[in-house]
Amino acid sequence: MQYEVVHPRHASYLKLLADHHAMRQAVQSRPNVSLLVGTRHAQRLEATFRDFRRLYPLIWVDKWTDGPLQPLASTSSDRTGKAMTQGDNVFDDQSAFQERFEWGEAGIRRLAPNVDVVVIVDVLSFATAVDIAVARGATIYPCPWRDDRAVALAELVEAVLADGHSSHNPGIPYSLSPSSLRAIPDGTRLVLPSPNGATLSLLAAQSGPTVVAGCLRNAAAVAAACKTLGQTVAVVAAGERWREADNLAGSLRPAVEDLVGAGAILTELQPTRPSPEAVAAMAAFHAAAPELSRFLAACASGRELHERGFGSDVDLAAQLDVSSAVPVLRGEAFVAWTP
Repeated sequence: MQYEVVHPRHASYLKLLADHHAMRQAVQSRPNVSLLVGTRHAQRLEATFRDFRRLYPLIWVDKWTDGPLQPLASTSSDRTGKAMTQGDNVFDDQSAFQERFEWGEAGIRRLAPNVDVVVIVDVLSFATAVDIAVARGATIYPCPWRDDRAVALAELVEAVLADGHSSHNPGIPYSLSPSSLRAIPDGTRLVLPSPNGATLSLLAAQSGPTVVAGCLRNAAAVAAACKTLGQTVAVVAAGERWREADNLAGSLRPAVEDLVGAGAILTELQPTRPSPEAVAAMAAFHAAAPELSRFLAACASGRELHERGFGSDVDLAAQLDVSSAVPVLRGEAFVAWTP
């Protein structure tokens, strides 16, 4: 049995996805018509197309279809699995408040459908990297993958692909390390892989709010922009993932640097009706503010980066209100917001 993809532009994308070993051997090309793919790989390819269509609907339309797609429904689930649609009044959606705060993917799914603006806070290091690059005039395509799909996305949007890790790879000039982006040229189009910050950014956009990347460096600028962009704001801390936690490995680890970064933005918003969660984030910022550099260097994520030789990234991330850049997700790329 074989799985056929008849659209020629689909075939082009599948060629990009074919790896250099078994996958490439399994794919047989018929020029300008299709690819025939063994059923062993069909499930993987279907999942890839589904993910790409969901996360990058505008690029999908531009590259592969002749008409617009219907927007995805904004839904989430409560603890019983019951679907809840946009507008439902549930106990944890913070709908009684204008300024809201939550954590991670679950927080995005709960808050994003019912606010005007979502601010993604990933201080170490996605949001800081995006701030530095956008401030220099770059366009940043957030990418949740670090594999051949990232390569395909970069080729489709005619962009440079950054290293998917904070690294010192001499062959790739840009990475998730903010220090690597300090000299990025104006006009650069960059695909930035980040399984955490990028995933949250694209997920938030599906529900319709304006999505902004916020950190300590641009806290005041982001807050000022939010006041123009809408009345209700959800600030979402990305957090990290537990690596060695037995059966809890991969689950959300609340990262204190993101809590403090979110609190800085919420403080600058001068909230009129903050949720208790937002108040707690602001309190964390006020506690850390007198010694931000030392605080970030001493937290778990900061110590890890120092140990790996990226202490300069921690120093950059700890700088408060040094940037006037406001990275806003337009289409599927972060660009500088202008009033």
